[in-house]
Amino acid sequence: MTNAAGDSCQTQAPSSQLFRCWGGAALGEARREHVPMIFRTRGRSVIVRETRSSVESTVGIRFARYVAVFVLAVLVLCTCAGSVRAEWQTFGPGDGLADTRVQAILEDSSENLWFGTWFGVSRYDGVVWTTCCDADVRAIIEDSSGDMWFGTSFVVAGGGSGVGRFDGVSWTWYTTTDGLAGNDVLAILEDSSGHLWFGTRDGVSLYDGVGWTTYTTADGLAHDVVRAIVEDVSGNLWFGTYGGGVSRYDGVGWATYTTADGLADDDVVAVIEDSSGDLWFGTSGGGVSRFDGMSWTTYTSADGLAEEHVQAILEDSSGDLWFGTNDGVSRFDSMSWTTYTIADGLAHNSAHAIAEDASGNMWFGTYGGGVSRYDGVSWATYTTADGLAVDDVLAAVEDSSAHLWFGTYDGGVSRY
Repeated sequence: MTNAAGDSCQTQAPSSQLFRCWGGAALGEARREHVPMIFRTRGRSVIVRETRSSVESTVGIRFARYVAVFVLAVLVLCTCAGSVRAEWQTFGPGDGLADTRVQAILEDSSENLWFGTWFGVSRYDGVVWTTCCDADVRAIIEDSSGDMWFGTSFVVAGGGSGVGRFDGVSWTWYTTTDGLAGNDVLAILEDSSGHLWFGTRDGVSLYDGVGWTTYTTADGLAHDVVRAIVEDVSGNLWFGTYGGGVSRYDGVGWATYTTADGLADDDVVAVIEDSSGDLWFGTSGGGVSRFDGMSWTTYTSADGLAEEHVQAILEDSSGDLWFGTNDGVSRFDSMSWTTYTIADGLAHNSAHAIAEDASGNMWFGTYGGGVSRYDGVSWATYTTADGLAVDDVLAAVEDSSAHLWFGTYDGGVSRY
């Protein structure tokens, strides 16, 4: 595949009974072994050996076979009844993944998985890997028309720069030459009107499908480094910035909120709107702030938050808010705070990624301890000893098949 900029995209097709990914690394090999009475079920083996003597009868052989079939059936039933998945699988450059450092994951409407890495973006359709564009991919979204958009940071030889769009056939790249504020793109959002917003290190840009409009501090933006973008239920756009606080754009004018207004800290890392319409702003050093449309409330460790450096925020299906920090994970149930650390079973106190699975389990990707799962009662931790690529986890997503995917630093991506 070749993109509009002339970049080569590599595709690896399946071969043999089990596919071999790009680079020729086999994910597995099917072999037939002529060993008497061996039954396998999901990694377990039942072996019944036939030993004949001068007094062995046909009835005895049949009896042994019946026993083997019975034991096999019991194992199958036990395996199917179990709720714990037995396997981890890791993908790296040898399988077709662009790079071992995976910082963004998204499943598109066609159930393809997209992985943003330090050196390109990879798509996995469940069989074949396709990789393109030697750029540091920080942000991925699919727009309402099905096009994929990629925000990149730095570029190496032969790669794209700025924003890449893939329409399913070809690539188009947009840079400052086209009207993009800056080629270092940190955040992307499609608003309710179908317009695309791009947060860069040089301002924020709006793409309406025809042309570009850029806003900077000269126009009312709090700071030109924009790290997070959210649209609220009223259609206002909120921009979390690095050092300038938060800006709100209502389509006509700009308003900025800083520590002087009640924001916890002017370095904003994460922004979400909860199901009640409140805005939450995770900051780097000041804790987390909630804005209800009228007033600001800030929560710190003094209130029960684990620590003031908030790296991730997620609202679960029960309406509780979860906050990943450098010193544990905190849950807010609208009334009180509960904090979990390694003392409670969390893999590591530095939580970089949060995901909820279809069963309501919470998953936490940590930097240094692997992955932890919390079912509301107890904790389970998965590390390299269990099959996780490495214990430094940057991203976590559950796909439509109920598999969990974990992007790691320098280990590729692991599927559970």
